[in-house]
Amino acid sequence: MKKAVLFLLVSSICFVKLNAQKVDSIFGNWKFSKLHSTDGADSIGISLMKEMFKEMTIYLKPNYHYKANLIKKEEGTFEYDVKSKKLTLSSNNGKKSSLIFENYQNETAIIGLDEKLKILLQKIPTTLEDEKEELVTKPLLVSITSAQLCKKWFFSERFVPNKSEKILKMVNEVFKGSFFDFKKDKTYNMKTGEITQTGKWSLTNENKTILLTVDNESSIWNVKKVTGNELILFKGNTEEYWTFLLKE
Repeated sequence: MKKAVLFLLVSSICFVKLNAQKVDSIFGNWKFSKLHSTDGADSIGISLMKEMFKEMTIYLKPNYHYKANLIKKEEGTFEYDVKSKKLTLSSNNGKKSSLIFENYQNETAIIGLDEKLKILLQKIPTTLEDEKEELVTKPLLVSITSAQLCKKWFFSERFVPNKSEKILKMVNEVFKGSFFDFKKDKTYNMKTGEITQTGKWSLTNENKTILLTVDNESSIWNVKKVTGNELILFKGNTEEYWTFLLKE
């Protein structure tokens, strides 16, 4: 009996260490090396993809923060599932997406942007600039119920820190007529500017965060304020907030 217990204890410790090693192995600064799989793209398509991803980098830090240049620069936090090799990125500006990330050999890794496109990454040294991180404020949030949320909210105002009144006025004009229409069946319709979208919604973070999901990507909106006829949402972990009213 004692031998069996000892065997299980040793096995558990080895399992934890093995998984820790696998997670640790993804930490580091990774840069585009070459296309690994293009699913039969022609020479023109391959050339375009090489040009698009040539500056691609992603720095996965041991504190589970990341800095990346994935077509555009962003920062945030990440989670990694060892079994599925799924890397989930939650950017500070409110976007959430998943990639497949697996170590290969000789400090290289393969990242799958989708089922067809895979990229080979090479680990590179970090710099002092890489270690700098965006200052993320943690504003006071409030909880919202499904009953409060499930209405058609019309855009009223968008506030972006450090922008002049002239710029904000132009921005607000662009988003005039935008809305969120949250349904009781956990689906939503959205119009922002000229873009329309349909997806699923859920409440997380003790009902203080609204997660909007379309396909494999999500956007994060944190609840700043909610009343009977007003809804104010922070965009991700930024200080940018959008105000919505029940009537346009």
